[in-house]
Amino acid sequence: MTVPSSGPMDARIMIVGENPDLDEVRLNQPFVGASGALLDRMLADAGIGRGACRCTYVCRERPPGRFIDIWAPLTKEKQNDGRALGWPSVRGRVVHPHIARGMALLEAEIEAVKPTVIIALGNLALWALTDLLSVSKWRGSTLETQHGIVLPSLGPGSVLRQWTSRPIVVQDLRRASHVASGLYHKPKWAFQIRPSMPQVRRVLDSLYHQAESGSLKLSVDIETRAGHIACLGIAWSTTEAICIPFLCVEKPEGYWNQEEESEIVWLLYKLLTHSNVLVVGQNFIYDAQYILRHWNFYPHNVRDTMTAQHTCYPGMPKSLDHIASMYCEYYVYWKDDGKEWDKGADQNEDKYWSYNCEDCIRTYECDTVLQTVVDRLGVRGPHDFQQSLFGPVLRTMARGVRVDNEMRQRMLKELKDHAKVLQAEVTQMVGYELNPKSPKQMQDFFYNQMGLTPIKKRGANTVTCDDEALEKLAQKEPLVRPIVKRIQDFRSCETLASNALKASAIGWDDRIHCSYNISGTITFRFSSSADAFGSGCNLQNITSGDDD
Repeated sequence: MTVPSSGPMDARIMIVGENPDLDEVRLNQPFVGASGALLDRMLADAGIGRGACRCTYVCRERPPGRFIDIWAPLTKEKQNDGRALGWPSVRGRVVHPHIARGMALLEAEIEAVKPTVIIALGNLALWALTDLLSVSKWRGSTLETQHGIVLPSLGPGSVLRQWTSRPIVVQDLRRASHVASGLYHKPKWAFQIRPSMPQVRRVLDSLYHQAESGSLKLSVDIETRAGHIACLGIAWSTTEAICIPFLCVEKPEGYWNQEEESEIVWLLYKLLTHSNVLVVGQNFIYDAQYILRHWNFYPHNVRDTMTAQHTCYPGMPKSLDHIASMYCEYYVYWKDDGKEWDKGADQNEDKYWSYNCEDCIRTYECDTVLQTVVDRLGVRGPHDFQQSLFGPVLRTMARGVRVDNEMRQRMLKELKDHAKVLQAEVTQMVGYELNPKSPKQMQDFFYNQMGLTPIKKRGANTVTCDDEALEKLAQKEPLVRPIVKRIQDFRSCETLASNALKASAIGWDDRIHCSYNISGTITFRFSSSADAFGSGCNLQNITSGDDD
């Protein structure tokens, strides 16, 4: 059954979903039922009246089993299946005739309505209107298309399945409201890339003299390649930044000669350690590791946007693109630019260096807004304390943890010996050699040979025999508990031997240099991992073990 559109034909806001659900088909209206009620509430929270919006779908028919991927496959195998059934190809993608017909109707409707902004809810709507994939990446972006401004976000059905995404969807809708009200404008960024030596001197000297006269906020970000600093960006406003390259694919010997690079590092040292300079960064503990190792200094006065976001909203994502989608006045997802710049034939790094500048100006703007959020939420004390940990944590990382190598070797041998014993016991119980590290063998044993009901991974649709699944199997069927217990102990031995006790975790000075994340956990406990150069490991979650 085809579900018609609803809403005024002169609406400034058009909402395009993927496809109707059962309630929509039954009532013959778009966005009704539980998902429609949620959408209404989120629109109201964003200051948008549902009655002022034109609402429709890319596909106006309900697919079998509710999942639209059946009619719009992405895998090569499923695409070939659709092609064999005679499905049409739309912009290089084989889709069901219902989708092809729906897209034609959608384009005609957009032409008739001429909305100021189109809110694309879900992956299919994003692709149909922009040719882009992954709404989780592009959500919140103001995308300029042939149809006008398209702003993708998660659909209400997705929010019902993952309620924690509701606040950011409301923020996306607020952005759409601003666009519809004529408040949208694209800033004019002034990025200095491919700088000459006089240009670098001029910028760094100018910033230094500003710092001599008073406080100066600078956003700093580095890009790395092959364990070295590829470039360093500095922004001094929300629109102005410079990228100083060091590695360059066009010049294998380096962007600068030795004297020039030495001078630049000296100028950076003077500027970034100046007492009047506030260095703002995103996850800057990573950047500081490189600066300390390669240039032997680190900025003394640092404020981190990741730490600020974590203090304000501990349960929300803290990546720069997510923070920018919350706080930047103009936002378009850009993080793939840093990964894809070298895919062209000429490997021109201009895109890479511009990406570095954009990271800087985004961080600068996010910091400005976050500081007002900190005060509004009344968390200035916890925020300032968390920020003050940067220096001590970095020094702890640089110094490392002393290792008793004799004890490490003894513990490693004990673990490996015990793992062999456990493996032999599992083999004896099962009747043949079963590898606890093989997901295929484990699933075959428990689900095929033992006939137990398969357990799927939490949050996914794949069968698993991870520790959580094994625990559930042991609770349901006591007969397999002894085998499960030995498999879990075997895995614990293997994990400890290959993580906390592995030789590669020890640095050049026989110490473990971990990276400690101040914003690592929702409880504000540090998390630890290998550092930027591969030394160290997770020191936090070492099992307490038992008598065995």
